[in-house]
Amino acid sequence: MRIGDRIRQIRMLKGLTQAELGEKIHLKGDRIRQYENSVRTPKADKIAEIAAALDVDVSVFSDLDISSDEKIMQIFFELEEKLGLHLKKEEHSFSFCFEDDGKLSDSLRNYLDMWFEKSEKDTPELTDSQYEVERKKKDYTLWKLRFPSLIQGENSQEEIYYRFRPLVDGLSDDRPPMRVFSDMIKQLTKMMQAGIEMSFGSRQVKYAVLEGRISFSDQQLLSLTDPADSYFAEFLWDIQSMEKYGMEIRLESHRDGDRSYSDYVFRNNEIGTILSGMKKIQEQIKEGIFDTQRNQIEYEDFIKGFNISIEDSI
Repeated sequence: MRIGDRIRQIRMLKGLTQAELGEKIHLKGDRIRQYENSVRTPKADKIAEIAAALDVDVSVFSDLDISSDEKIMQIFFELEEKLGLHLKKEEHSFSFCFEDDGKLSDSLRNYLDMWFEKSEKDTPELTDSQYEVERKKKDYTLWKLRFPSLIQGENSQEEIYYRFRPLVDGLSDDRPPMRVFSDMIKQLTKMMQAGIEMSFGSRQVKYAVLEGRISFSDQQLLSLTDPADSYFAEFLWDIQSMEKYGMEIRLESHRDGDRSYSDYVFRNNEIGTILSGMKKIQEQIKEGIFDTQRNQIEYEDFIKGFNISIEDSI
């Protein structure tokens, strides 16, 4: 796949316009359009910026030529020679395997194990809803696009998934879907009072459209204990509810020094406005003045202002 086609594929998967991607790397949308249409080819430093902006590994933009059957066969031949790839045929199907003759490095064996486990986990089942099928397909695609950077350093989103998945699944029968935006305010407040660290941001991404961002420390999430871990699981469950209504939500990541963070990005005007207000509540909780009568009156007014149906607003 050409670099331009790859940029377009990932940008659309992330739900970004050409102008929005351009803004992230300080270029105009027209330049992104030129890249995608192969009118211009980005230089190596710009490819690295695009990869960072899209939260994918820069290797996804490598020019692997599989444009013809003959070129694909040459790749198979090279894998056979260097890594012991073995071709098998059963009736009308073909399969490949690597003979266990020591040609695979320990790191490559580990990568293959990870790939197998991820593929198994994200293979849709007959009992899955359409939403769950689409979620698994998207998760698997994003996993491949972020490989191997997602497993380097301390980026722990996979660990977070496995850590909280049982807790989220356990809420399926007991917790009703989030219906109004004021419920999100209450949930975030409860999480902050339990000591969960988070930061808030909001920005205008296009005319009359806001995008809100909530960032969590991966290291803290993995060390949460009851009841804080249950509260974060409730937050993840609420995100699933909003996605089912049709809200666009992205999971991204970033690093600050030796710490990694998970970023939940909501393209929604109400949430963008809410998160601006949550900063004040966060400061009050940290200073120990949130429970004063004056601040509680302001908090109740803030909540009432967002007693708005989530489904109807999308």
